[in-house]
Amino acid sequence: MAINNRPLAYVSDYDLDDALTPHHLIHGRNAFKQAKAIDFVPTMDLEECKNRLLHVRKTKGENTRRISMGDVVLIKDDELSVHTQWRMGKVLGLVKGHNGQIRGAKLKVLSKKGKQTAVFRPLQRLIPFEINENHDCMSEQQLKESNDSVDKDENVNKETSAKRPTRKAAVEGQNRRCIRERYN
Repeated sequence: MAINNRPLAYVSDYDLDDALTPHHLIHGRNAFKQAKAIDFVPTMDLEECKNRLLHVRKTKGENTRRISMGDVVLIKDDELSVHTQWRMGKVLGLVKGHNGQIRGAKLKVLSKKGKQTAVFRPLQRLIPFEINENHDCMSEQQLKESNDSVDKDENVNKETSAKRPTRKAAVEGQNRRCIRERYN
């Protein structure tokens, strides 16, 4: 604690503010101010002490990570310390507990041999990506028409088109991903 209370910069005698310390960066407040409040504990009764220090206590908030069907998640693995080696999976189903809360998920992952398998993992082991399943995949006819329209759009003046320009390779890649999703 003594190391975390050393000032990070030079402090003159004329400074009225508290010096910035590592403790400020870790906890967001000065440790000595909290210690001064604790010094009064013997003189006040226990209930008053609890009420005074209740706002200092950090509560564990509600889990902000929401996982739903079709989400792509990273599966935390304690054996592998390197995060880049953790496996990815797609959520096939959610497992609910007896109280109705979601406790885990059924995932589609690639095994170490390269085959697709389904595994169950608890929510604590799942780290969701910020991408979701794309529900607006086009039909094969629409894919063909969009490829033709991209070729035609290259010849049209860019100022006259109202929509954002899209590269042909991006459209083809999106179309391939949609087709793979349909047939897998």
